[in-house]
Formats: sequence, structure tokens, C-alpha cells
Amino acid sequence: MKMLDKLYQIDKSVFPPSPLWKFKKGIYSKYGMFLKSGSTPPPGTLYGWNLTTLNIGLKGDYSALTDFDLNGADAGKAQWIGGTGGYLYVYGNQTIENKIFTYTKYLRAPEGGTVFKNCLFRPTALQSGMYFVELVGGTMEDCEVSGELLNEDWAHNCLSLTNSILRRNNLHHCDAGVMAYNTNGQTIISQNYIHDVLYKVDSNDHCVGMSIWSSEGDGVIVSNNRILMDDELVRVHCTGAFFNQPASGYVITNGVSVTGNLFESSSYVIHLTGTTGTTLPYSITNNRLTLLPSDSAWGYFATNTITPEWSENYVYDENDPDGKGTLITI
Repeated sequence: MKMLDKLYQIDKSVFPPSPLWKFKKGIYSKYGMFLKSGSTPPPGTLYGWNLTTLNIGLKGDYSALTDFDLNGADAGKAQWIGGTGGYLYVYGNQTIENKIFTYTKYLRAPEGGTVFKNCLFRPTALQSGMYFVELVGGTMEDCEVSGELLNEDWAHNCLSLTNSILRRNNLHHCDAGVMAYNTNGQTIISQNYIHDVLYKVDSNDHCVGMSIWSSEGDGVIVSNNRILMDDELVRVHCTGAFFNQPASGYVITNGVSVTGNLFESSSYVIHLTGTTGTTLPYSITNNRLTLLPSDSAWGYFATNTITPEWSENYVYDENDPDGKGTLITI
């Protein structure tokens, strides 16, 4: 079975199970984001270059939200560790909707089966280098994760994601958007808008939009996301919009599909690194890339030991209906 057929079977919400789409050139495909040159997208599909804060996440409407209240309506769903308002530990196997989470340390949902829908996460203080939310074996959909209350202390990761699903979220005001681990099952990161990635002066943190730290099991799908890293300081300190670096003790051995995304940054827009003995079956197909001007604007793609499958990736052209500028080859 081909890699794309396998991914289509596993998650039909990423590869829509709709009738076969007809290309203008007379070619057919069932893969919503693997479109060839001259094609038209499936009806209703939002690619990375279509995403804004008005069609992703909470869409700027917070009217239906209420505060997460462990002393009231939300009793028994979580517990504060080390004092009320600090580190919030959320229990597994439950769905939490339409809530505002405010805390001064971080939020963890490590048990599995936790589903967040239409929620707002907004830490007010964090230890440097910590994440806003850790999600293991869970799902986050149509949410907003914001670091705007951190008073310019941006040296934090927005999301630590393990074996989880992240769909249609608005993630912003951090120095790293998503750190993804997949040790079994599958991790899906689809239709998220990561923006306002910012650099804290004198910090040594990586400024990245998304990092893949491990991929085992059924691998990782990264589809139809938008990552914008256009802050002036970030342009100097940027590692890349999309970055791969196996974490200590982890490996990347199974498929990583990267398709339908818009990545915009300086440095190298897509930056893949590896270690001796690491195999990396990356498929990087039908993406749009922007290399933002800066003293560290080095190129659209860089790798040291990894050669991915690469096709139909273009310089982003906002004036083209499909966002296609010049074809990028490696």
C-alpha cells in the first residue's frame, strides 16, 4: 500500500472521503491536498494559504465561552497542582467545550482521551522554556492558544503534542508554535494558523513554527497549516517555519506527510536535521513557501543527512488563485 493510500485510510477528515476530484488537465485524485499543477482544489477545502484568524480557531468570537471553574460547573474535571491558578492537571477521557483556561504555570492533559473544543487557553506567567499546553493522546479542535498576557515574555512553546490530533486552531504569541512527538498511533496537525511567533531578547530558545521531534507508529500528518514568522527580531533568530530534529532518546522512522501548507519565515523555511542511523520518509508535496528578507534569509530548504520526497512546492504568490509562484526544486 502506498504511503498516501495508508494515510487516506487512517484519517479521512484530512484527506476528504468525497467523490474523486477532477483536475483541469483531466487527471483524477482522491487526495484533497495532493493536487498537481493546473488543478482546482476540492470544494470547501481550506489550504494553508486560505487560513486567517476569521476562519480558524474561535474566529474572534468569545461570546459562548465561560471560565473553567473547578469549584462549580467543572468540578472533578481537573486539579490544581501546587495552588489554585498555577499548574492545571486535566484528567483524561472527557470532552471539555467552550471554556476559558487562565493559569500562571502550564496546563497538562497527559492521560489520553482528553478532547478540547472551542476553548481559549491564556497563561499569564510561565517559567522560561515551558509550554502553554501539553496534550498526550488527545484532541484539540477549533481552539485558541494565546500568549498575549505574558507581558512580552515570549520564551515559551505554545503546544507540546504527543500522539494527538490538532485541528483548526489559532496559536499565537510564543517563540515556538508546536513541538510534536509521535511514539505510537498517529499525530495529525491540520488547518492550524500559527502566527505572532516572537523572540525574547537575550534568550537562547529556537524560534520555530513547528518542530517534529519523533515519528514512529503510523507517523505524522502535517496538512493545510499556515505558519507566519514575520516579526523583525524573529527574522534574525529564526530556525525555520518547519523544523525537524529528533529529540534525545527519540527516533523518526515512519512517514511524515507535509502537504497543503503555507510556511513563511527567514533562515531556511523548511529545515530538516537528523542523526546517524535516522531514516526519515518525509513526503513534502504541494506546499507554498515564502522566504522573508533578513540578514539570515538563507534559502527555502536545508538538510544535512535527510533527503525527502519533494514535489510541487512553490514560492507563494498571493496574486495567484492557487498561491503558485515559481516552482522550488532541491
